[in-house]
Amino acid sequence: GAVGADADAAELKGLLSAAGVYHNLFEVYGKPTTRKTRLLANGHQLLRLDHECQTLTPRIEVITEQVQSLLAAGQVQGVICSDYAKGFFDQVLAMRTLATAKLHGIPVWVDAKPQHANWFAGATLYKPNLSEARELVSRLGLVHPVAGAGEDGPEAEWLATAIGRQPFGVAATVVTAGSHGAAYYMAAS
Repeated sequence: GAVGADADAAELKGLLSAAGVYHNLFEVYGKPTTRKTRLLANGHQLLRLDHECQTLTPRIEVITEQVQSLLAAGQVQGVICSDYAKGFFDQVLAMRTLATAKLHGIPVWVDAKPQHANWFAGATLYKPNLSEARELVSRLGLVHPVAGAGEDGPEAEWLATAIGRQPFGVAATVVTAGSHGAAYYMAAS
């Protein structure tokens, strides 16, 4: 991931290290580490304040080489790609990460914005939330028989199946539906 050269990055690195989590965070000078502050009342989120810079522009070539090297070293058991469309991922990094992981038999789980879903073709699992799944289905031109039905199970199930059957080559799709849980679709092998 990308972080700034600031106190938030130092705190994040300290927390990860204390938990025994290996990390390789890329410092982007002049940009802040993303911080999300949630305001709660009686256990319910009222507001979220995001402190971030949406144009991180990290050194993609360096990141790509380091990711490929880590995957080839045989010490990685799985890769989680969270693409928030903030400038960390590009298509080359996504595709090379997937290709290298596949070469070494490493599963890749993806949480990507709908406009970048095709970058992650061949992933083990694709996980959009309900609104992202609706947007992806719309982008794919699929007819949505239960659009606007809310966060109920049938809509999430239909979305997971519709996305899972697309030619992305993704083995499984999970659509999260907030407090209503999630729906899962696994392609036949």
